[in-house]
Amino acid sequence: MPDTAVTSIQQKYQQQYAADLESNRSRQKDIERQIATLEETLGRLRADEKWLAEQMELVPAHSETTAVPRAEDGAPAPVRPEETSVPEPRQEAHSATVPKKTVKKAAKRAAKRAAKKAPAKKTTATATVTERAAKPAAKKAATVKTTGKGAEPPLGDLLLRVLATNPVEPRTAAEVVTGLEKAFPERARDINTVRNTLERLVAKSRIERTKQGSTVYYTVPQQSGAGMQEADTTPAGEESETVAAQV
Repeated sequence: MPDTAVTSIQQKYQQQYAADLESNRSRQKDIERQIATLEETLGRLRADEKWLAEQMELVPAHSETTAVPRAEDGAPAPVRPEETSVPEPRQEAHSATVPKKTVKKAAKRAAKRAAKKAPAKKTTATATVTERAAKPAAKKAATVKTTGKGAEPPLGDLLLRVLATNPVEPRTAAEVVTGLEKAFPERARDINTVRNTLERLVAKSRIERTKQGSTVYYTVPQQSGAGMQEADTTPAGEESETVAAQV
C-alpha cells in the first residue's frame, strides 16, 4: 500500500513537470516568433533609412539668389549706395508736425478724466470707513440680543426641569443627559458639561446630591419647590467650567 502511494505521488509530480515543460517550450516559441517579426520590421526600417538618406543627397541645396540688375550690354550694373539705403519711417515726421492745439486738447481731456476718477476714490474710502465703524456697533447689538430677555434659558434651568419630571427618583448624570436629549434635543450636552452644571446647582442648594457606593445621584429638594423656578444666573458660556466633585 505505501509503494502504491509513493508511485501515485511520483506520477503526479511527473505530470506537473511535463505540463510546466510544455508551457515553457510553448512560451519560447512565441517569443522566438515575436523576435523574428521584430527583426524583420527592423530590417525594413533600416533599408528605408538608407534609401531616404540617398534621396536627400540627390536633392540640390536650396539657395536664395538675388536678382542683379544688368546693363544693356549684358554686364551687371553697379549698385548705388543710395539705392540700398532704407527710408526713414514717416511716423517721426508726422509726430513732429502735430499741431499744438491738438496737444492742448488731449491734455484737457486727460485732466477731465482724472477729475472724474478722484470723487469715486474718495467715495470708496468713505464707504470703507463707514463699514469699519458699523462692525463694532453690529457686534455690540448681537451681544445685547444674545444676553437679553430673548436669550435661551441657561443649562441649569433645563436640568432642573428634567429632574422635576420625577422629583422623588434620584438620577445619575448619565440619566440626566438622556432626559435632556429627549426633552431639549437642541440643547444636548456631553456628560462632563452636565455633571459640572449639576455640581454648581448642588453648590447653590438648588438640588441635592447623594452617593451610593461609587455612584452619584441627583434629586430636586421636595421642600423647596419654588427653588425650581428660580433662574440660573450662570452665563451660558460658563457651562463647561470644571467644578471639583464633592465626595
